Amino acid sequence: MITAIVMVVLMIIGAGLQVLFPALPFLGQAKPPFLLAIVLYYALNRTPGTVLLAGLVAGLLHDLLTEVPLGYSSIVFVLVGVVAGRFRNLVLPDSRVTAGFFGMMGSLAAQVLLYAMLVRIDAVWWPFGRLTVRLLWGALLAAVVTPLTFIGARRCDQWVGIVKVREVIDGIEQPMGW
Repeated sequence: MITAIVMVVLMIIGAGLQVLFPALPFLGQAKPPFLLAIVLYYALNRTPGTVLLAGLVAGLLHDLLTEVPLGYSSIVFVLVGVVAGRFRNLVLPDSRVTAGFFGMMGSLAAQVLLYAMLVRIDAVWWPFGRLTVRLLWGALLAAVVTPLTFIGARRCDQWVGIVKVREVIDGIEQPMGW
């Protein structure tokens, strides 16, 4: 129950940040994917059921904030989250490098899948140059935003007591920080 409350709070903050960041033309109208970063956080740190819920909620919020038809982003976010979750036992979810890598790859996958779905229903078509610029800037923004989102989400989890991360240095137990 507490995980769901924290997830809702993170989703509201993520949606707010995604709305506040301007879609700049020289970035191909790419925006930092805060909502996808939250899904990736849950994919690397929680159960598959939690990932499905996070993907559905984040996708619906994304669709409500953009011109994407309702439900399309949910499908994409769930797929990206489930695939990322398959690597949970192979990576260090607390690492900034891991977060940046999964953010970048997840963003590329999500953008390509969503674009393919929208092209199929004739909802959008971009020239190759604009698509490339948007994909690259979206991936770079995700590589920066995802580690920051992971830090914030982990701090929220620690704050409410969901996660208690400790490390021992020279026999002294202390909270683990990034």
